[in-house]
Amino acid sequence: MKKSDEGRFLRRGGQQIEVDRSDDSFTVSLRKPKDAGHLRASAEVEQVEMLTGKIAKVTLTADQSVTQCRDRLMEKLRQSERLVVHHEYVDHANPDINYQITPEIFLKFKDNVPREHMAEILDQIGVVIKKEYPALGAVYLVEVTDAAGANPIKVANRLAARPEVEYAEPSLVNRFVHSSLPVDEQFVSQWHLYSKTQNAPDIEPLADVSVYEAWQVSKGRREIVVAVLDDGFELSHPDFQGPGKVVEAVDFAGGDDQPLPEAGDYHGTPCAGVAIAEENGVGCVGAAPGCAFMPVRFPLGANDPWLIEIFTYVSQRAHVASCSWGMIPGNYPLSLAVRDTFTNLARTGGKDGRGLIIVFAAGNYDAPLDASVDYPIRWLGRDLQGNWRTFTATGRIVNGFPAHPDTLAVSAINSLNRKSLYSNWGRQISVAASSNNFDPTTLNKLPGRGITTTDNLYYGSSFTPGKRYTNSFGGTSSATPLVAGVCALVKSVNPELSALQVKAIIETSADKVEDPSTDPLYNHAKGTYQDNHSEWFGYGKINALRAVQEAAARLVPRRVIEKENAIALAIPDFSATGVTSAIPVSEGGPVTEISVEIDISHTWIGDLEVSLQSPTGTRVLLHNRSGGSTKNLRRSYTSVDTPALGAFLGEAAAGDWLLQIADRARADVGTFNRWSLKLVLGEPQKIQVSSNQSLTIPDNDPAGIASPLAVGSERRLKDIAVTVDITHTWTGDLRVSLVAPSGQEVVLHDRSGGSADNILTTYTPLQVPALGGLTQTGASVGGVWTLKVVDLARRDVGKLNGWGMELGVL
Repeated sequence: MKKSDEGRFLRRGGQQIEVDRSDDSFTVSLRKPKDAGHLRASAEVEQVEMLTGKIAKVTLTADQSVTQCRDRLMEKLRQSERLVVHHEYVDHANPDINYQITPEIFLKFKDNVPREHMAEILDQIGVVIKKEYPALGAVYLVEVTDAAGANPIKVANRLAARPEVEYAEPSLVNRFVHSSLPVDEQFVSQWHLYSKTQNAPDIEPLADVSVYEAWQVSKGRREIVVAVLDDGFELSHPDFQGPGKVVEAVDFAGGDDQPLPEAGDYHGTPCAGVAIAEENGVGCVGAAPGCAFMPVRFPLGANDPWLIEIFTYVSQRAHVASCSWGMIPGNYPLSLAVRDTFTNLARTGGKDGRGLIIVFAAGNYDAPLDASVDYPIRWLGRDLQGNWRTFTATGRIVNGFPAHPDTLAVSAINSLNRKSLYSNWGRQISVAASSNNFDPTTLNKLPGRGITTTDNLYYGSSFTPGKRYTNSFGGTSSATPLVAGVCALVKSVNPELSALQVKAIIETSADKVEDPSTDPLYNHAKGTYQDNHSEWFGYGKINALRAVQEAAARLVPRRVIEKENAIALAIPDFSATGVTSAIPVSEGGPVTEISVEIDISHTWIGDLEVSLQSPTGTRVLLHNRSGGSTKNLRRSYTSVDTPALGAFLGEAAAGDWLLQIADRARADVGTFNRWSLKLVLGEPQKIQVSSNQSLTIPDNDPAGIASPLAVGSERRLKDIAVTVDITHTWTGDLRVSLVAPSGQEVVLHDRSGGSADNILTTYTPLQVPALGGLTQTGASVGGVWTLKVVDLARRDVGKLNGWGMELGVL
């Protein structure tokens, strides 16, 4: 990049976005939050808006000479040591889209760069490390100092140009908007939970998402925690009461544990009600009334490091995160650090370590989540002065939060089983869920009922003033906690499921609702399905009953193994090798839970190191010379109080488990008395079989070829993936099918692809729904499975190189 371009391009989410300086606004970072008063006194302008606790936006008034006055005021504020002043930037293609930068940059070095060399680079560029993110690799949050002599956009581009750097992106202030708008309506029935007995022209009998039927399986367990990240919550509301209902309440905006609504907060209470309102005989009920509720008051302005901190905090305490907010249409990709954080949390986060289930609202602008459009997206909203006006955006549109591949992106479908006009759309949509209907360009109501849920009465603002309940809630804001509640039901039925497994169940169990109409705003029709997916509805409208049934069907039998070794051993003094005690385990299967209990007599436990080694060689340190002069070490270790034990989860249990005790200091001595090991084992969940036999496919012969694979298990089939490797010069000639041991035949490829070469594909029930039919019979996987390949046209020829299956079993 040329030096003259360093200030023209903003690096974000792997993109280089062309930007211009804003003529009438800029951002100011405060050294301390209390410096806000100093800023207002120094700025002498009308518009000082606090975006976060320490970052403000200054907007010049209309009667001020814009550019000249902007520069003069910025220079004046820069004289204060309490303020750090930067330009605000706008998208060159969409001037309505603003980017507020901070003095910080996310910096990732490439592998194997020595730390000494990293320090040299940081010193040369003029930045200092503020925080390290080891879970993301060599990622650092660095702050631009005066020594850099340039703003963070330029500094990030200079860093990114270094060969040792993988990426460098300025940390931005993310300005969120709620994904709902109030519309008046007085209707007190929760049709989204059960519509089949409704008799109204604007409610289709099958408009609900089968939550009532799902409750016959489970209404949720208190052990499963749903975090709702939003503005304030009226925690005194009757539908948020009950033993263990509210847990881990936190207010990140206010910095305390009282996330109550403040002036202007109207959104959190209704969102929470849709997800988890208690079944108590009064008011309304949420999708998962039996689950616990973690209220998280969330600032509508948060820079990237704060966002990582908030989601990491929530992930340690909740199983599901419901997020009914997002970005206006514009080019807003996630920073790479935030993107990678979400990826990690979805896999290894969550209260149980099986991943955080992250549910995001798609948004309410009838805009794509990630696409380029050649027409202006229009929406009605308020500007900073509070005036209503129409905003527009065109070109590249990215809403990075719901577009992340590991989140559940939720669109809206109305009570007529049609797309809610406002609902955002795209290939990234996971599922649709029930909500209201309105026009985003005018905010006028359209046919379709609102959602009945909890509302603020005493604090903040409300949808229905003076009432604890509203029937006017909607937007993808309402659809999102509905999906979050269903995810909590799925997790309640089968807590062993990972976050990504829950996401897959939600998607594969959805109803394929179609809407053949054309969007009246932008003249596109995306309400039908291609490759099992609709850009309006994702994989379909969520079906709570089918989702919990599938979760129950995947329950794996638990086997509890408890063993003990009570052979006493003298612990040699000041010995690195110490003594080892073994517990042999003959039972097979993966470890799903583990706990250890030890009993050691010793006069100074600060001398001791105690570690556990699995049959595969994994070693975890249980006690590392802590406790000082305390006598005797008698205690138990679980994965809750000793997270390091999680390293054993998923390992094969069979073999010798070794407890190693070493006394690493002189004088005090002791005896190892006994230890016990408790393992909870799951059943192996996958069977993999394959054939590398090469077979020539006869040309234009309906008999074709057949390749058999024998499976020697009698367990039941619950999932299937078929991988095929065929070399052929015209795939449009071929029909490929799988024949199960029962004789049931499923066509995988039926003369599609035309003149394309070769079939190197894995088929799953997502791509071939008929494969899912094999899993619903409850049949054993045992027997001979056969792949049939037939060439049904002349001239082009080929061969089967091999094929295989991965069978998920119970």
